[in-house]
Amino acid sequence: MTFVVQAVDPAVVYPVRQQVLRTHQTLDQVAFPEDGAAGAGHFAAVRDGEILGVVTVFRQRPARWQPAEDQEDWWRLRGMATVASSRREGVGRALVAAVIAHVVAHGGTRLWCHARLAAVPFYQAMEFATVGEQWVEPVVGPHVVMWRPIP
Repeated sequence: MTFVVQAVDPAVVYPVRQQVLRTHQTLDQVAFPEDGAAGAGHFAAVRDGEILGVVTVFRQRPARWQPAEDQEDWWRLRGMATVASSRREGVGRALVAAVIAHVVAHGGTRLWCHARLAAVPFYQAMEFATVGEQWVEPVVGPHVVMWRPIP
């Protein structure tokens, strides 16, 4: 079965963000301060009214890593989550494609994220490169910074 990726209101991404990424938090706690930032994009992959995956993107310079490239046009991918029953169906790839299109439309040149170690192979397949050392986010687990240029 096919699905569509569509831009959504930030509140639409919260239930999947909580269910997949932040089970230690309540639904009221999963909002990011940047969710309402100018130009922020929120996307959901939907099939028959059911949300299969979500992602958020907003303009932000990397904090853990200071790249040499101009950081004014860097965008952060955050809150990428696919429900377990829909993994390996292309949902994540489609969500990243929507994010890239959004970043291009807003003049961005680089996309970066804090990737959970289990997600590193997925992001590598999406042309992200790892940079720096890994660290452990309390409760959430080990992460590493990843980034990619935007064509």
